[in-house]
Amino acid sequence: MDVKLDTIITSKIRLRIMFKFFINSQTTGYLRGLEKELGDSTNAIRAELNRFEKAGLLIFEIIQNRKYFRANINHPFFNDLNSMLKKSVGINLITKCITDIDKRLEAAWVTGDIAKGIDSKIIDLVIIGNNFDNNALATSISKVQMNLNRRIRYIVLTDVQMNDYFKNKPAFCIWEKNGSL
Repeated sequence: MDVKLDTIITSKIRLRIMFKFFINSQTTGYLRGLEKELGDSTNAIRAELNRFEKAGLLIFEIIQNRKYFRANINHPFFNDLNSMLKKSVGINLITKCITDIDKRLEAAWVTGDIAKGIDSKIIDLVIIGNNFDNNALATSISKVQMNLNRRIRYIVLTDVQMNDYFKNKPAFCIWEKNGSL
C-alpha cells in the first residue's frame, strides 16, 4: 500500500522539504544547495524553510556563512512526521518483513536517495546478518515490493563488512535485533 501524502499535503515543495529533513534526522541542507537539489526557486524554498523554522520543526547552524538547516528532533511533532513519512515510503512494511524472516538477522538500514531525504521509487536496503535463509528474504522482499509502488534493492552484509560499506554514506537504521527500532 503506497500512501500518497500529496493528497493531504498539496504543496509539492513543502512535501519535498519535509521528506528531506524528517525521514532521516541527520540530513542537513542550506538554501542554495536545496535549490539545486529540489529544482525550485530560492524564494519558494526560503518561504517553506522559514515556516518550518518558525514552527520550531527546523533548527539551523551557520557554517562558513551558510545557514544549514536540520530537523529539530526534540520537537513534539518530529516522531510523528518521521513515522508518517516512513509509512508513506513503506518502511513499516519492510520492517515487518525483516522481523518475520529469521532470528539470525541483526539489523536493517536504508541508504541511497531515501537516506539523503530524496523521495525515490527505489529503496536501497542493507541487511546485516550471518547464515540465514536468503531464499526466505528474497521471497519476503518480493511480496513487499508488490504492495509498494517502489522497488527494493538490497544487499546482505556481515557486521565486519558493514563498517566499510557505510563510510561516507548517508543511512538510517530501521530495525535492530537488540533494539527493534
